[in-house]
Amino acid sequence: MKSLLSGEKILESFQVGSKFGTCIMYMTNLGLSIENNRSGMILNLEHGEILSCLPVGKHATRLIWAENQSSSELILHSDKPELVCSKYRQIQEDYLNLLKRIGLKSDPIIENITIKNPLMERKRFEKIPEHVYDSETWNDCWFDRTKNIYVTHNIFFKSWHELHARPHQIEYRIESVDDGVVVFGEKVSFKFGLPAVKLPANKGNVWFLLPTITDKLMTWQIEAARFAKDPERRIDFSI
Repeated sequence: MKSLLSGEKILESFQVGSKFGTCIMYMTNLGLSIENNRSGMILNLEHGEILSCLPVGKHATRLIWAENQSSSELILHSDKPELVCSKYRQIQEDYLNLLKRIGLKSDPIIENITIKNPLMERKRFEKIPEHVYDSETWNDCWFDRTKNIYVTHNIFFKSWHELHARPHQIEYRIESVDDGVVVFGEKVSFKFGLPAVKLPANKGNVWFLLPTITDKLMTWQIEAARFAKDPERRIDFSI
């Protein structure tokens, strides 16, 4: 079982599947850990290192954390990913709110990666629904966990006329009265801590970042990836 630091308490625990086999996910007041009976501690993160914990489909959770000036991810399988993510989201927000109350900031590693949540630096994008958590927004893009979709107001996607004729896009616009472009959660991967979608060959066959990139979000790694020769490493974006 996970060894606890002084003052650390286990708040929630879940059994999850992973590429390492069956594991236990421990959520504490200080961080999140993944432990396997045979291999021991697989992952031990502080709350400030975790960039996102979001459901993927009906039986999986994608955990993304800051690592070595970039980000890494691990897919975890469970029967109730929505419950796992909502529990962790609340624990992480309670932790960050506590730091604010006592005048401290979250782990500076997030600043070193310069994948900063724009909501910490600018006004919340006016079209983001109230039920969307701040941790699930990136400038003019957000994740709606109630529908398992990403919505973007990036002009690149909004000017792509074929996207607006899709049945689920029309349904979303009628239901929400929002003109953002919808992307299913299972089609999205995170690149440099930002949601991205793979474009078809006629659009360059590269990964394209969903949010509009501001100066605050731009890093030299993102800029360099624009010229990568490997299509899987190549990242495009609009500013």
